[in-house]
Amino acid sequence: MENVSADAQGMTLSNDTFTTAPVPIERQLLLYGLPVIVVAGTVGNAASAAILSRPRMRSKSVYFYLLLLSAVDSVVLYSSAVKTWLRLATGVELLHSSDVACRSLTLAWSAGP
Repeated sequence: MENVSADAQGMTLSNDTFTTAPVPIERQLLLYGLPVIVVAGTVGNAASAAILSRPRMRSKSVYFYLLLLSAVDSVVLYSSAVKTWLRLATGVELLHSSDVACRSLTLAWSAGP
């Protein structure tokens, strides 16, 4: 008789193997929630960029850095959230597609906050 249990992360633990049990609620939340997050983040970053690029704001360096932050946040948002959504929707992992994809996506993640 095999001893089988599950932990909080959805991992099925047995004497022989570790297998990931599919959790449909988490998958559905990510599949439908990530596009909402991407759209909301894009709108927020675009609004920040529009406000921070006004002539009065451009005279101070702190506003310039915040403008750059909104641009970098958009890059991180698209590289991580869209990558995750594509993996869930199609089953394709972009990090494994090519060496260039792996390096560029890893660079985008390290540029984030």
